[in-house]
Amino acid sequence: MHKVFLDDVLLPYAPSLIKMQIKNKNETVDLINEGEVNQLKRPGLTQIEFKFELPYQRYPFVVNFKPQKFFLEHLEKLKVSKRPFQFIVVRERGFGTNMKVSLEDYTIEEAASNALDITVSVKLKQYVDYGLKTIALPGTTTKNTTKTTKAVASPTSARTGAPKREGEGLYTVKKGDCLWAIAQRYYGNGALWKKIYNANKALIAPRNKGKRVAYYTIYVGQVLRIPPK
Repeated sequence: MHKVFLDDVLLPYAPSLIKMQIKNKNETVDLINEGEVNQLKRPGLTQIEFKFELPYQRYPFVVNFKPQKFFLEHLEKLKVSKRPFQFIVVRERGFGTNMKVSLEDYTIEEAASNALDITVSVKLKQYVDYGLKTIALPGTTTKNTTKTTKAVASPTSARTGAPKREGEGLYTVKKGDCLWAIAQRYYGNGALWKKIYNANKALIAPRNKGKRVAYYTIYVGQVLRIPPK
């Protein structure tokens, strides 16, 4: 069975269909003597669409039953927070999905034929971190060589997924992190997240006790021990 996470919240059960549109921004142009050619550009952002159910009651196939209000409040928080989050699909077999995304919009549907259950349609878009990088440009050369600087936007290592280690065996939790994503970075397999949880249970469990969050929820600034694979 698949498990689908929006940030650190596990959906009640996996959607029956997830549509991922892998975009590219190639451009076709006509050259005078060469005819039609295709100019290859940098890849576009992936768009994700799916529907999921919020059951009113606990059915046997539900893996994470909580009041409908809990999930609706979580979606609203993701919408207004103006921050990206992780979209994670854990599959028992085949490939896994772990992508930083933004919540573009969502629709809530209620139908008399669906009893008291609610259907939510979600649209996500891939998010790529960016920042400012300072580069040196040649300036006017006199007796003393001078340089001017210019700030340009540059994607960070988030596009490649390279981990940022805070020393051997330690990792400081950043915004948007989850145990599955950290395990994927360090071990190449997100399904090994429980290894990190068990190594840091004394830190993680007390923080989540009594809260309406998953027991494995982690928080920005926590320093986790990363045990060997």
